[in-house]
Amino acid sequence: TMATTTGGRNVALSPDGKFALAGTAGHILTQWDVATGALTKTLTAKLPPRAPVGECYGIAISPDGKFALSASNDRTVRYWDLTSGTCLHTLKTAGYGRPFSAVCFTADGLRGIAGCSDNNIYIWDLKTGKLLHTLKGHTARVLGLTVSKNGKYLLSGSWDNSIKLWQLP
Repeated sequence: TMATTTGGRNVALSPDGKFALAGTAGHILTQWDVATGALTKTLTAKLPPRAPVGECYGIAISPDGKFALSASNDRTVRYWDLTSGTCLHTLKTAGYGRPFSAVCFTADGLRGIAGCSDNNIYIWDLKTGKLLHTLKGHTARVLGLTVSKNGKYLLSGSWDNSIKLWQLP
């Protein structure tokens, strides 16, 4: 058991099974040693003054275990370096945006994918932070995402009671 006072609504296990990440309120991620249950690292985003405090609604660890994505109700997705503990990019959509609810990496770890309460799926280049694609087709919040091992397909689930299979661009 990994005891936390900040919560752990969303969790992810590293590819090697050695550590877990928990997403909490206030743009905080906590990293835990699975074998011992010990807290090993706390990652906190530097927020501008008067920034809304977001709750983490989704979390994913990259295929190499070196990076993470967190989805938040403050309308952002954050791309984290797990070695340094820093937020490399704060990913957003054009305009006001809506809360994000799910995240995943492409199989090569080069792109980040997020499901949103605006019913869309967004894909970013993680090196540059540039929004590359918007996938439209759901009629309600996108709640779950996963990419095939070969990296060709994305599966999404939504509050609209549908599961969609997408060919990744």
